[in-house]
Amino acid sequence: MKAIPCNEEWFCRHSRTDEPPIPVRIPDDAMLREPHGARSSGGANVGWFDGRDYSYTKTLTLSEQDLSGALLLEFEGVFAPFHQQSIFVKIPAANGLPLY
Repeated sequence: MKAIPCNEEWFCRHSRTDEPPIPVRIPDDAMLREPHGARSSGGANVGWFDGRDYSYTKTLTLSEQDLSGALLLEFEGVFAPFHQQSIFVKIPAANGLPLY
């Protein structure tokens, strides 16, 4: 099996806004870019940060050879204690390759 590191060229943005995404390298903690202080709604429980929901996106370009076998996506450290995490993979149909 061939491993392809995918830490570079990710984009992060607030999930419920039209703000443009910013380039990031994974691992990344978007909340650390948020304002923080004693008036934080979560107080000490969230380290005085005003956290929000964030979306991370990345485009992978795979060769025909990469697509000739099974693909395994492995994510480590996906964490959000109060919300569910979701990972969506969009695969455009190309060259009649079957999708399972």
